[in-house]
Amino acid sequence: APEIEAQLKQIKVYDNEMSNDQHVELLDTILDSKASILILGRSCPLYDKMLQKWHKHTRYVVNNSSQAKTKKHTEVCLWTSYDSTTL
Repeated sequence: APEIEAQLKQIKVYDNEMSNDQHVELLDTILDSKASILILGRSCPLYDKMLQKWHKHTRYVVNNSSQAKTKKHTEVCLWTSYDSTTL
């Protein structure tokens, strides 16, 4: 699943990025858990596929961390292992 690494190389936010294999390992571990789990991040095919039985909420927010004068909107996704509409 090279899409995550390619996406992160474009934005280079963190000094230590997770590899695709590490994302798969994390998601496998999370999916085996009985805990209520929330993941916040950018949409990507790997997460959409592996978390397809989860609840997904998408919002467009202003990217205030950008150094640009005109702030662009960015897509943010929230995946929950539980029905978050009841909170």
